[in-house]
Amino acid sequence: MAAFAPKTIVFCTFFLLLTTLPRSRAALDVHYYDKTCPQVEKIIFQTVYNASMHDPKVPARILRMFFHDCFIRGCDASLLLDSTPGNQAEKDGPPNISVRSFYVIKEAKAKLEAACPRTVSCADIIGIAARDVVTMSRGPYWNVLKGRKDGRVSRANETINLPAPTFNVSQLIQSFAKRGLGVKELVALSGGHTLGFSHCSSFQARLRNFSSVHDVDPTMDSEFALKLRKQCPKPNRDHGAGELLDSTSSIFDNDYYKRLIGGKGVFGSDQALFGDYRTKWIVESYAKDQSLFFKEFAASMVKLGNVGVIEDGEVRLNCRVLTSYFSLHPTNVNGSRYYNSQKIYDHSEIISPRDSVGHDTHTASIAAGREIAGANIYGLPEGVARGGVPHSRMAVYKVCWAMGCSLADLLAAFDMQLLRELISYLFHSECHHLSAKRRIQWQLELFRH
Repeated sequence: MAAFAPKTIVFCTFFLLLTTLPRSRAALDVHYYDKTCPQVEKIIFQTVYNASMHDPKVPARILRMFFHDCFIRGCDASLLLDSTPGNQAEKDGPPNISVRSFYVIKEAKAKLEAACPRTVSCADIIGIAARDVVTMSRGPYWNVLKGRKDGRVSRANETINLPAPTFNVSQLIQSFAKRGLGVKELVALSGGHTLGFSHCSSFQARLRNFSSVHDVDPTMDSEFALKLRKQCPKPNRDHGAGELLDSTSSIFDNDYYKRLIGGKGVFGSDQALFGDYRTKWIVESYAKDQSLFFKEFAASMVKLGNVGVIEDGEVRLNCRVLTSYFSLHPTNVNGSRYYNSQKIYDHSEIISPRDSVGHDTHTASIAAGREIAGANIYGLPEGVARGGVPHSRMAVYKVCWAMGCSLADLLAAFDMQLLRELISYLFHSECHHLSAKRRIQWQLELFRH
């Protein structure tokens, strides 16, 4: 009789094969971190507050960071990823060169990793920080839905999809519609420009040689245009020159809309909102009623935060770098089951063989990950990455949960694997004379027993 030889590798771990799952929407929850990281909002707020006290430009920069991240691949923190020798990331795309204050998110992430390791995503940090900078600037407060995962893709060429400061209203409506946002959300979210500053390069085309008929954009107040021409001379040797986006740029209020009515919008895309019948009435209503603007801005931020939410991402340990460098091929996995006889799990966990944090996907891929060309770690020179036995087969059992492991479940998983090995051995050594149909029937009968 032939010797008994196991043909699979067994992993009794908290495991999920993320690479085989389709991209899908994840359920977000205000209380997502209540049990796993209850201090998350306090840590982020304190970090953002301290940074804003040292640099008053931080609130506008963080709010802009949220917009620019969500408008590309959804709110997945892809804007935070660094470029590598083989890929230019979003943060190095032309519209994002002036995005600043990444260090604030980095500091918040470091504190959260110390308090709640491998728990809070970079995408959620940006979302909470964006709410906090608005609130601390005397703007509205809203409950941030949480549970986002961090994306694994970041491409500079996709930043072309960001709405430009030269867009007309039709272009703006089309851009926002692609993200499931309507005209009201467009006008409300544009009110985020109540915080911040723009360099001359974003509006100088409105100041000189605007058209064959007009030297200056005729929708701009003449005195305001003269002021901007002085601040942005041609040629302009002061690369820091520009203009505040409203007269109370450190306070979140409705002054932005009042300035549009007065022809003092800095961007052409902003001023266009007052010149088009589809958006003019909304501008006027927000200019008259700040509380209405606050209410609809908060609702629009929640809706923007739901754009492109993914559940097949990861929770990065460092917001600038992908956590997972290896991947498994579907054919590596011979089967998977989960055991939880003691009902020991957290409400946020996935009750299936799937891994909700990615750690065990990474562990298993070290053992059996297929070859990946062009892999790199922290931007070091690229090479080929692979697991120890790239073409092995695995049986995967999930027996450990956030609240602990059960010895009974662990033993049950081993028993199941021994049964699988026995069936495989008998099938190949003792049943070669049976027909294909009878072999399948025999396997099923034995497995049931």
